[in-house]
Amino acid sequence: MVKTTLKLLILTFAVLVMLASCVSAENMAVCTFDGLSVSYPQDWSRYEDRQGIFLEKDGGFFQINTAVFPEGFTMSAAEMIESGAIASLMKDDAPEKLRYTSEPELISVNGREYVRLSAMNGETPLIQYIGFMDNILLVFTAKGETCQAEAENIITSLRLAKDGEVSSDAASGQDNVNKQIHRQNAEGRQELVGMISDPVPAVFSEFAPIFAGSMAVLNSSVPEDAVDLGRCYYSDSRYVYAWHYLDSIIRVYVQGTSEKAMISEIVITAPNSMDEKLAGQLIADLLVASYGSLSRVGSSAYDRLFALKKTGIPFDGPEKPYWTENGWSIVFERPDYLYQCRISYSGELEHLQEPPVIAEDFTALPPAFRDGLTADVFLERFNWVSGLMQMKELRLSEPGEGDAGVRAGMFEDVGMLSLRFENPEQPDCITGIYLNTLNNDTGVLWAGCVAAMYAFSGMDEADLQSLILLGGGSGNWPMLAEMKPYVCLNGVALQAFIVNDRPMAAIFGTR
Repeated sequence: MVKTTLKLLILTFAVLVMLASCVSAENMAVCTFDGLSVSYPQDWSRYEDRQGIFLEKDGGFFQINTAVFPEGFTMSAAEMIESGAIASLMKDDAPEKLRYTSEPELISVNGREYVRLSAMNGETPLIQYIGFMDNILLVFTAKGETCQAEAENIITSLRLAKDGEVSSDAASGQDNVNKQIHRQNAEGRQELVGMISDPVPAVFSEFAPIFAGSMAVLNSSVPEDAVDLGRCYYSDSRYVYAWHYLDSIIRVYVQGTSEKAMISEIVITAPNSMDEKLAGQLIADLLVASYGSLSRVGSSAYDRLFALKKTGIPFDGPEKPYWTENGWSIVFERPDYLYQCRISYSGELEHLQEPPVIAEDFTALPPAFRDGLTADVFLERFNWVSGLMQMKELRLSEPGEGDAGVRAGMFEDVGMLSLRFENPEQPDCITGIYLNTLNNDTGVLWAGCVAAMYAFSGMDEADLQSLILLGGGSGNWPMLAEMKPYVCLNGVALQAFIVNDRPMAAIFGTR
């Protein structure tokens, strides 16, 4: 057909190529493409292929081709003529032998300027209309008396598409596979925000190495073997892996501890104490690396995500998906103390692995049993972490002092800890730990929680960092108290509480 027009204009202007489609309405059919739409008589037929969209009647057609330029780029019809773009299009050596038979004519259709050209495709006469609407290049070609007579009426109906209207990729010559999702932005323009496509699940064992390789490509200072998402934890009623990238944190939520477990969500955070632009750049790196590692997303997704490095992330925008493709939606948020990005999966997931049973009654927590964990071993492990955090050592009361079955202690002058024992006559079998402070200092309390969980659960040094990351970097105690539990590891759970307006914590067993 006459795809030459679009090809030459794209080469002339060095543009990106995008899409088109059609939906029905009463009396008039509606054809939607690139966030725009036109109306045409309902008794016409529609056909689309790599040559574009064709609205057909009486052996003729009205053909629609498009190209989407970078945001902010546009040209008037007069500028297209003056720049030589139209002259380039009209050269006689066009590969499809389209021969132009008129000089470019500047016309106005419904207040918008177009360049109108007459041409011959073999022995068939054609009329073309070429113009821009915002950053979208429009090439309309009409063949046959009926379609040529209706051409300007169809062009007159050009408008912004309504929210929710989607389109195929045919207008830009792509395969008609995905459907584009558009939404009206704050400036009233339709912006591309995703593709309607079947959900594509992601398995952790396949995601992790691709993510590590992507991070190494994005930042040469992060070698691939340095990206270790560690072990799987049970935190806030979900299974999760956690890793930090400079001052940002990525948490990958999965359906169980198996490496073949499916991923349900990824949460990326940075503290709001950081400069917003820097936080956005760190989150953008993790977003690009993780989103592309979840499924085969197209170039439009990468174009939009890489742009965030320059434009910044709209954390204060409405909580609508920034991009959706293959069932994975990206939403930016700004909860207390954090900049946050969520990548959530909308497809079906396998049944969640049977989780540990956690008690929520602060006064009746189930006991935990750690073979060989004496009070002296606990104290040594606790104070090793205290040294790392430059905190004063924990000192415990002697056996037999105070309540039977309890040994109490102080850390960092204001932190209070009590060890509970299975049997007062065997004071070395620890079954639970309670923590609070004299002055409700949540910073000291949290440091004590980290040290006590390390000492009691038998975790190794590599777990310490992940333990701190599971909350996403938030220091908000009410937020921590909502996590039930904060973490469960080796049959031991750590949970924050607020009891009578006082911050407290406990380490106990799982049922």
